[in-house]
Amino acid sequence: MLTTILFFSISLVLIIGMLSYKIIMIRQGKIAAPQHFNEAEMFWPDDLNFKSLKMNIELYSIKGLRLAVLFLLKVWIKSVYFVRKEKEILMPKIHDWAGKIKAKRKANPTVSGFIQNISDYKSKLKTMSEQIKKEEMENIEK
Repeated sequence: MLTTILFFSISLVLIIGMLSYKIIMIRQGKIAAPQHFNEAEMFWPDDLNFKSLKMNIELYSIKGLRLAVLFLLKVWIKSVYFVRKEKEILMPKIHDWAGKIKAKRKANPTVSGFIQNISDYKSKLKTMSEQIKKEEMENIEK
């Protein structure tokens, strides 16, 4: 961003310098100022007609369209080739990595201590409730 601001300020200083130089030259009489100024001629020259304008627009639009299509095809082909090449390189590495992770999970399933304690308490409560039911059944039979 700093370089952009620097280039802009340098360009602005150069443009102001060129304009001031031209103004000084006109004031000293070294350059003749235009005597007649026709605004219509400035925006619409005499040799310009709609037919030539239409032909130029068609010609340049066709050329531009061709260039755009060729550029898009070139980018598409290069990207497909790049993706294929990277896929051939990276997929074996990814499969090896995923296999290692799956092997670690299967070999050493880690359960947090809190969840392990909860499951232990559940099993203890289950055995205690079964014992209480057995004792109640024995008391009822007596």
